[in-house]
Formats: sequence, C-alpha cells, structure tokens
Amino acid sequence: MEAVQAQGLGVSGLEETRDVLTHGQGDVLLLADEASLDEQTRSDLVRLATLSGAEVEIVKGHAALQEMGGVGALLRYHAPRV
Repeated sequence: MEAVQAQGLGVSGLEETRDVLTHGQGDVLLLADEASLDEQTRSDLVRLATLSGAEVEIVKGHAALQEMGGVGALLRYHAPRV
C-alpha cells in the first residue's frame, strides 16, 4: 500500500477515497471487511465506485489498510492534488 501511495497511484482514508471516486479517478475501491464504516457510508462508496466503473474489493485481514481507516482506492492514473 505504501509503495502505491508513494507513486501517487493510491489513496487511503474516507475523504480522499470519496474524492477520487467522485472524479472518476478510482480504478479499485478497497474496503476492509472490519472497517468501522456505517452502512450508509459503505453503500455510498460502493455506489460511487459502480457509477465510475471502478471495481470493489472487500479485503479481509489486511492490518495496514485497517490502520488507514479501512478504506482506500487504487487509481487509474496519477493526477496532481490541488
């Protein structure tokens, strides 16, 4: 995960993930099975991913993802942050 983030091709955390999905930049939505997200937030993220053509992966037992809030995304392309 850290290597992907270092290359600018991944994000973690709820707001960053929601932002890249909203802008169509997300390729794969990663949701930790144990993520402490309410059902509405989880559904919103899956809906955004589906509308943008991103895949959804439910990840079990990934401590690093869980430490980053249990949610992240792999990106289709690198775009500079403004």
